[in-house]
Amino acid sequence: MAAEYSYSFSSKPQHVLWREHYRQNRYGRYLKQDELNWRFRDILFNILTLTSEGKVGVLAKEAVAQRWWELMTHVLEEFAIRHGPYPAGFTKDILHAAPYPDFAGPLASKAASAFAARPPYTKPVLIRHGSPRFMTDLYERGQFRVRNASFYNMPDHNGAVRDDELRLHVSLALDRESVLKVVKNPQDMPADYKGQRLDFRFDQQRDFWLYCLTSSLEPRLFVDFDATACVVIKDPNEFGRRLRAVGAKYFPGSDSQDGQVNYVDPLLPRTAKLFVPISKPLGHNSLRSTPPTQSTSVVVTRIFGCSCAATCRPSSISGEPPLSSRSACSRARRNSVVLLVLSDICNGHPASVVVKNQ
Repeated sequence: MAAEYSYSFSSKPQHVLWREHYRQNRYGRYLKQDELNWRFRDILFNILTLTSEGKVGVLAKEAVAQRWWELMTHVLEEFAIRHGPYPAGFTKDILHAAPYPDFAGPLASKAASAFAARPPYTKPVLIRHGSPRFMTDLYERGQFRVRNASFYNMPDHNGAVRDDELRLHVSLALDRESVLKVVKNPQDMPADYKGQRLDFRFDQQRDFWLYCLTSSLEPRLFVDFDATACVVIKDPNEFGRRLRAVGAKYFPGSDSQDGQVNYVDPLLPRTAKLFVPISKPLGHNSLRSTPPTQSTSVVVTRIFGCSCAATCRPSSISGEPPLSSRSACSRARRNSVVLLVLSDICNGHPASVVVKNQ
């Protein structure tokens, strides 16, 4: 089932058109209540933003906003169909089943103020968020850690980090006409049969090494990742080339691949051909702030290596990869990397941005 759009000119309010369109294709009708609650959370999380004043906001004028608000309207309509007019069906568990990032806390405020006056980059960049200690290691010595994919499913990670990188779930709502097209005995279809839910799980059979970056330099990402520093890589192609080279050194005989992440709406997948290592579910889409149906705009890059768990046991490693001055990065080329540090985050001092060799 492909994602659909419903933008048209009409005298009716846009939300009414979206509700009518959803009733024509009620793709969420088979969701259990807890699944519907979680979809509401995922979409709300993608709509929330951190403004330049350090306040919690929502997508409004951004180009991606309309699609997210359409998905939210669909969820609200499903609630209304099941329970009646808002707020029927909404319980405290919807918002409190898992913690949201603290967009109103001191880290959010300092990140917003530090980047409010910073001009945007005019060319594509890659960003790695983390603590000042590890980001300094990446910037000064080119040292970083590559984790195996299964590591990210550990329960102690926060919502931005935790993900099942080895599996991806899709759930389709099939109507009677869709089922009749694929069954061998349509004549035996019960007269009162209206459709059913069909669940798929895409599995990556073996573990693999994974390194993730983003090209979105937004204040909210510091809160999402609980980070107080980042490294900005201004030559993504060269960085990727060096990372693959050092990966070949540490993982001899393995293959590698890098690319744009495919964010998958589990109810409205655009294709049945999903490559799990480079796909993520809808809830993580906010980490790039682009709509779930525009794969050409994805900004998170994954670079991964050995997928042979039998010969290369998954574990963390440290090395001297592409940014190290000795192995790949001379002082003359250090202007291709920027280290940004939000100072004194925990001490209540004014936020500052330390920029080296920009």
